[in-house]
Amino acid sequence: MQKLELIDALLLGNEALDNDHRDLVDLANKLIESIKDKNSDGTQQYLSDFCKRFCEHEKFEIEFLNEIGFPNVRSLEIHYNNMYREIQYLYHLFDRAIRNEIGWKTFRDALASGLFETLIREDLSFKSFLIECGHSTHSGR
Repeated sequence: MQKLELIDALLLGNEALDNDHRDLVDLANKLIESIKDKNSDGTQQYLSDFCKRFCEHEKFEIEFLNEIGFPNVRSLEIHYNNMYREIQYLYHLFDRAIRNEIGWKTFRDALASGLFETLIREDLSFKSFLIECGHSTHSGR
């Protein structure tokens, strides 16, 4: 699994949200490196750190989007509830991952295709709203 990069196209143009996303990407990359090294203690710690930071970010993001009148906050809340289930599944996979090579691969794949891709897709869903209502430094192009 390659390291994640927060490219310009993924930036929302809101400093607070983008800084949060940078922190999450940094933690995700530490988690990825730990998985590559099959470091079970490090992986467990970075998974815990990532999940804690994700929960803090989710609360901040929902509060911010409510404040600026984002119309689809409820669907985002549902999405985040699904993400919590995904995170619980990752913990379950991690318990099995440390047992063998197939377990590590399954855990790594679930992390990449499940959690990370979903997070990116959902945040981009409200990027255009941020631009339209003036809460983004991006021009919308």
